[in-house]
Amino acid sequence: MYPSIYMSLLALLILCFSSSTYADCPSRSTALPLLENQMNPNISKINILFIEFSNDLPFNWPDRLSFIGTGQTSECGIDHGKPFTHVYNTSLRKCLFISGKKNMDVVVYDPRLDLGHPNVYWSIRADGAYKSWNKMSWTKRASWT
Repeated sequence: MYPSIYMSLLALLILCFSSSTYADCPSRSTALPLLENQMNPNISKINILFIEFSNDLPFNWPDRLSFIGTGQTSECGIDHGKPFTHVYNTSLRKCLFISGKKNMDVVVYDPRLDLGHPNVYWSIRADGAYKSWNKMSWTKRASWT
């Protein structure tokens, strides 16, 4: 097999596994953020997205943090120190974050706004949900209701 065939097979596998929506708390992925060469549009035309949700609530927060994502039918918990990471296709992604009687409805990936940013990080905090493309600069996007 030629190297280009290996890349085609790899791309096909990635598309197969990333084209599904959340599937009842998918097993925690060992996905890593996309590297610079994977972000270069000249290298690959594959539309893939790395997403991470971190539980940054205070340790004395009284309730468990969970979410229900696009197409999902049950809650998936997010523990302190164990971020939820996964690779998906670049279609619109929404999540309802839940903690006790509080919730936040958040668009976690919007291809119109996030195009060109294959890594999207979310920090769930006591005052709301914060988004970053680089884990250095955070913007508050939602508040608990």
